Amino acid sequence: MKSFLIFPLISLMFSFAVDLMMEEEADRIIIKVGSYNICTPSSRAKQIKSGTIASDRYWSNCAGSVAAMVNSIDCDIIAFQEVGDSTWGVKGKCDIRSLVADGRSKDDRYVWVLYPNTAKGTIAYDNAIGFKKNRFSLVDDGIFWLGGVFDAPKYAEDAPKETARPVVWVKLKDKRTKKVFWFFNAHLTLQGKGITDGRNLYTAKRLMEYVTELVPEGMPSVIAGDFNAGYDTESIGEIISAGYEDAYLALKGLSMLTENVLSGGTQPKKDETGSGSWIPDHIFYRNGFVPLSFDIDRRKFPALNGVMHDPSDHFPIVAELMLE
Repeated sequence: MKSFLIFPLISLMFSFAVDLMMEEEADRIIIKVGSYNICTPSSRAKQIKSGTIASDRYWSNCAGSVAAMVNSIDCDIIAFQEVGDSTWGVKGKCDIRSLVADGRSKDDRYVWVLYPNTAKGTIAYDNAIGFKKNRFSLVDDGIFWLGGVFDAPKYAEDAPKETARPVVWVKLKDKRTKKVFWFFNAHLTLQGKGITDGRNLYTAKRLMEYVTELVPEGMPSVIAGDFNAGYDTESIGEIISAGYEDAYLALKGLSMLTENVLSGGTQPKKDETGSGSWIPDHIFYRNGFVPLSFDIDRRKFPALNGVMHDPSDHFPIVAELMLE
């Protein structure tokens, strides 16, 4: 009699376990996140004039290749740094949004978020976020500045030079699971040779101060962008000490990075023969996100004349993050 009771019980338990696993799987989302510094048209012009890069890399010559790269990596959310007026179609015919949309189906296009970032209300050295409209709905969005004045592109009295950088953010809801998370796009000031005024660390501290104010405690969030700082700097330490983890470092610690990622940095050499070793571009996450992969896309794409080039002076970085 006992044996007849055991088999139905085991079957019931197995069925319950399968249902539970399916519910847990259905409650998870995997988000492909990208960050790409596309280099403003004015910066490109200066580099070409100085002989640093080839004239093929004027924005008008390379805008199509940047768009092709964006569509090729096919992120669910992508953060652009160094957006200029020509990039956004305020001047000229090389609107990055239209060029990207031309290479996608209507059901798989991006919604773009950008705010003018100067005191005059223009676009200069700006940030933008694109997210797939078929995956997410926009709950809220905004911009703040890192110069010590949260709601204006100007400096506080104690702020170092060039620190009034914008940070664009979105609050998104996954359409399938209804999960909500925050996504920030930051571009910190340069920490380089001869710069001793602490501007990079200053912007990192302001970033974490403002992000903490915006995101309720315990809610999931991602910060992506060009932080202009390597992993061994105080600036990156400031972000990690606020509870964020870096996708690159987390996966490296688990020996899950490919040789492609480990072989170099996120910027091409000036002569485009390879990449340097510096990694100023990062994707950070907190509260519920788990990194699944991280990659650096170092492919060349054809400029307008057909010659293969690095489309920008940064390579895009891409991470798959699972939100449980």
